[in-house]
Amino acid sequence: MNIVIKKILDWNSVSRILIIFIISLLILSPFIFNRLIPLNDYPFHLARIVILSNLNDPIYTQFYKLGSYLLPNMAMDFIAVPMSFFVDAETASRIFVMLSILGMMFGTMTLHWAAHKRFSPWPLVSVVFLFNGIFRYGFLNYIFGMGVAFFAAGIWLRMKPSYFKLFFILFSSVFLILLHFSTFGIFAAIVGSIEIYNSYNSWSIKGAKHSLLQLLISAIPFLIAISLFILFSPTAEVASQGLRYPDYLGAKPYGALYSILTGIKWLDYALLIGLSLFSIFLFLTNRIKFSGHLLFALLMMILLFIILPSSIMGSSFVYVRLGPAIALLWIASIDIKANDLFANRLAIILSVLFALMISLAITFQWLDFSKKTLNIINVFDKTEMGATIFCATAQPYTRLIADTPDRKYAWNPPLKHACSYAVLYGPRFVPMTFVDLTKQPLNVSNNYLNVKDFQGDNPRKTFTGKQLETFLLEIRNHLKNGDWPALENVYVFVMGFDRIKHSFDISKLNGWAHVVELNDDHILIKLKS
Repeated sequence: MNIVIKKILDWNSVSRILIIFIISLLILSPFIFNRLIPLNDYPFHLARIVILSNLNDPIYTQFYKLGSYLLPNMAMDFIAVPMSFFVDAETASRIFVMLSILGMMFGTMTLHWAAHKRFSPWPLVSVVFLFNGIFRYGFLNYIFGMGVAFFAAGIWLRMKPSYFKLFFILFSSVFLILLHFSTFGIFAAIVGSIEIYNSYNSWSIKGAKHSLLQLLISAIPFLIAISLFILFSPTAEVASQGLRYPDYLGAKPYGALYSILTGIKWLDYALLIGLSLFSIFLFLTNRIKFSGHLLFALLMMILLFIILPSSIMGSSFVYVRLGPAIALLWIASIDIKANDLFANRLAIILSVLFALMISLAITFQWLDFSKKTLNIINVFDKTEMGATIFCATAQPYTRLIADTPDRKYAWNPPLKHACSYAVLYGPRFVPMTFVDLTKQPLNVSNNYLNVKDFQGDNPRKTFTGKQLETFLLEIRNHLKNGDWPALENVYVFVMGFDRIKHSFDISKLNGWAHVVELNDDHILIKLKS
């Protein structure tokens, strides 16, 4: 038995594949054992894929239309929609999420291999940062694109100088812009930093003119990619909108910390303390080496984190998204010395241990979350095909920095967008489901834009019975006044009704609405046509 274990820990060509397979399987286990993936934005991502995959359905055709695919936020749509021709849309969406989380690990491994010129077990410790805060928020296009950006940067780093290398930068840049614009920024930051690093080192040998010319040539593919984006993407029209910086200086370091956490307190302590102690041990015993290229890229990425705003082009968490990228780039910039058998074996053991801890903790947490969520969303089975479902909530919105009891409660489980799960029960119109012609290829039909604008992209905040009554009356008045096109079977779904049930008089609904289901944590109300 000891001989078998030692052979596995030798990190040869066979054991390497086996270890990576075991870690990958452990990482994927939460997705395998859970139908619903409890990420904040996942419900509307899933709903979009379901609708796009069935857009020929007359009910969906009535409410939605296809928009542009030349948008910098298309990763899931490019992968999951074509995949839905072979499996159902829900399965395709789950597969995409699994590819996204594995992509972060394999992207880090590829970049590490390119920088250190060996397949090392060290980058396997990246499992610590896979179930990060940005992933849990459900920024899936960004997460998928980040893995691709690291992978592309690794391939580029191993390529010899040539015209093909420049073309590869251009192709990767255009592709990453389509996946998610921020991931193009990650790729550009890594490649640009390495080019600057190389130019600086060659300055004294080849002279300033040659170094600056080389730097200029390497920038051309990026400039072409940005120009194509400006010329052809509808998103370019809103590129300068929504520019905002955080309100206080502490937001950035605090946000960076929460961006790499799993949200499970004991697990975060165990992972971060374990990885920190291992890293300190390697450093103090002189068992590690560094890649100068990637260390410089890491410094540039940290600088970007400092100077970037919190929102731009209508996207939030712009600088905070870099938290996981910085953590993974730090791992890629370090390696254990190849001849240090003990340190390499220790890296393998810790990586498998970290993956096992994560697998068990996340799987059991998600099983609990899925049970709670299913008990709630089964209410949509009581609505008719083609029904319109407005959404409200008395619960707090999810926040990345979950440092108060209310903010922590909002994540257990995250139900902000649960209303979008209604499409799992057949074609329904949920105006809250996120659609934006500058960000998504799915748009609301012109006839129903007023309905969409009324609801917005989030559930209406109804923290008092009076606010819920106002919301219901507003919908009723729009239906009566003819401001909206005719809507049949109109419902209002309210999460967290238990918080306001004592201040809401249900008897006021008599004559114009009735309760379809009243439960501890939600209520479904149907308005009379």
